[in-house]
Amino acid sequence: MKQTKNAIYMLIHSYSSLLTKAFIWGGASLLIINPAFADVKDTIEWSGGVDSAGNPAGTKDNPLPDPEPDRNPDKKNPYYYTSGTYNKIDFNIDRAYGGVRDTTEAWIVHDKLTVNDNGSVKIVNTVDHSNVDNNGTIRAMSNGIIDFTDLEQVYLVAVDGKESRNDSTAITVEGAGKVEVSGKTVQIIGSIDVKDANSESTVNMTLSGKDSFWYGSVIGDSSTKNSVDVTLKDGASWIFYKSGSLGSSWFGGGGGRLSNLTLDGGVVILDEDIIKSRYESTPIVGTDKTLSDYRTDEGKHSAVNITNLKGAGIFKIDLDWVTNQGKTSYTSNSDFINIT
Repeated sequence: MKQTKNAIYMLIHSYSSLLTKAFIWGGASLLIINPAFADVKDTIEWSGGVDSAGNPAGTKDNPLPDPEPDRNPDKKNPYYYTSGTYNKIDFNIDRAYGGVRDTTEAWIVHDKLTVNDNGSVKIVNTVDHSNVDNNGTIRAMSNGIIDFTDLEQVYLVAVDGKESRNDSTAITVEGAGKVEVSGKTVQIIGSIDVKDANSESTVNMTLSGKDSFWYGSVIGDSSTKNSVDVTLKDGASWIFYKSGSLGSSWFGGGGGRLSNLTLDGGVVILDEDIIKSRYESTPIVGTDKTLSDYRTDEGKHSAVNITNLKGAGIFKIDLDWVTNQGKTSYTSNSDFINIT
């Protein structure tokens, strides 16, 4: 459906501004299209850094491609407040140009950002600067909508920073924004932040297949106004992020707390040996590092606390019966699953 809508738009747009000639030959209409039609941007590909405000910034030799010139007449930062429909997004920020604020963000949406069915998204934020506390990939705010559903691949990564004030976030939603994610392969590294308690923020995320994973936590999930629903299917896995950031502690959620989890053959991992192996074997695309290079001081994964658990799946946990002896309170050698 998303692709059909876009095709209709392109056809209308071509008649309005891109058709150069039309004439009749043998009773049939022959349209000669302006070559500019071939350059209509259904793909955004760029790699660069951020400015002092923490937003993507181009340079003379590496300018930002402008996906919406009409919405950004000053062309200062086309990815701030940007929307649109694309077939592919490949966007990477990995440096800061001079000084920078404590938070960076790759893509902020106030209207609607959509990737067509069977398309792909790769947004990576690994900015490393002494000022940076946390990085972010996508943010929906002020009723903004991000629709990354039914895609071939979704890859969202936010790592690095001190992460003392807040986790680095793969998804942030505020101001009654909405984010939906699903696809053949969904790989997300970073937390989900919905701690704007004065809005009705929504995140719906479905991960399918053994190559799909989410390595992160939810911040602010304790608000009754906000909704985060995660579904793990057919071997897709979740490892929560034990960051210890202030955002995780102050605003609820964080760590292994999650309000809504549906398992359809999905896997929740608390086993420390498995987590170590996963982190060491998970490369961060665009770098020469693995996830283990960024999460060296992570705390112990001792318990998950899930409010609404549906379906059937697998929990891989550490369990030491000899030491624990059936105790129902926390011990340092065994993990717990709390369903509230």
